[in-house]
Amino acid sequence: MSVRSAPDVDVPIVDADAPRTARRALAALLGPAATEPLGRAALLACSELVNNVLMHAGATGGRLAVWWIPQQLLRLEVSDADESLPALSATPSVTQLHGRGLHVVDTIASRWGMHRTPGGKTIWCEFDASTFARARGDDRT
Repeated sequence: MSVRSAPDVDVPIVDADAPRTARRALAALLGPAATEPLGRAALLACSELVNNVLMHAGATGGRLAVWWIPQQLLRLEVSDADESLPALSATPSVTQLHGRGLHVVDTIASRWGMHRTPGGKTIWCEFDASTFARARGDDRT
């Protein structure tokens, strides 16, 4: 995303209710698009990223920020105070309980990445509306 503005959604990640709160805020932002392929993929990525913050950042918590340019681009970012960057490990086995979050994001997002920040790290992903429109078989963008 080339222009930085205040996020359309900004949700603290502080407790076990954070994934549900984040999904509700994202669904409200997306409106009817929340039930379309892009929205469903974004809601899944949101859950995975927010849960990762809860699991790995612990008591320090974090934040979810979302930018939405309807019919163009959706960007999600989770930030936390843990400076260690996660690694995309080998594909988890079907019996493995953890380690799927970034694999899910890698599979469904148009692109994703991570970087260190002065106070920790940010993991982000983006969804191109045009990609999901092609996957639907139409040209609405």
